[in-house]
Amino acid sequence: MKIIPACLTVTLVPLIAFAEEQVVTENTAEVQPPVVEPHPGAPYLELATEYVMVYDELGSVLAEVKDFLTAEKATPEVQRIVQQVAELTEREAVLPTPTPAIVDYVNGQLNQVDSQTPAERALGKVIDLLTLTDPPCHGSRTLEKELYLLISVLSGN
Repeated sequence: MKIIPACLTVTLVPLIAFAEEQVVTENTAEVQPPVVEPHPGAPYLELATEYVMVYDELGSVLAEVKDFLTAEKATPEVQRIVQQVAELTEREAVLPTPTPAIVDYVNGQLNQVDSQTPAERALGKVIDLLTLTDPPCHGSRTLEKELYLLISVLSGN
C-alpha cells in the first residue's frame, strides 16, 4: 500500500509545481498595466483646451463691465488673463506645425464641448468695449490699454 501514495507523490508533485508556476505567471501578467501611448495631438489638444478656459474666464470678467468703476475693477483680472494668453501663444509657437490628422483630432475633441462659445463671447465683448462703447471701455484707459494689448498678442505682434 505504500507504493500507491509514493506513486501519486511522484506524479502529483510536478503537476502541483507546474500549477503554482502558472498562477505566479498569470498574476504577474495581470499586475502590469498596458502601455498606452498618448495621441500625437495631445499637446495641441491641451493647449487648445487651455485657450478655451482662458477665453471663458475673460468672457466672464468682461461680462461684469457695465461702467467706469466696473471697468477699472476688471482691469487687474484682464491683465492676468492677457499674460496667460501671451504664455499660451509662446507655447503654441514652440510646437511644430500640426499635421492635418492632428488638426482633425483636436477639432473632433473640441467639438464634443462647445469651445466656440467662450471665444465668441469673450472676443465679442472685447470688440463691444472698444468700438461700441462711448467712450471706449466706459472711459477706463487702463482696461482699454489691456484689451489692445490682448489684440496685439492674439495677432502675433
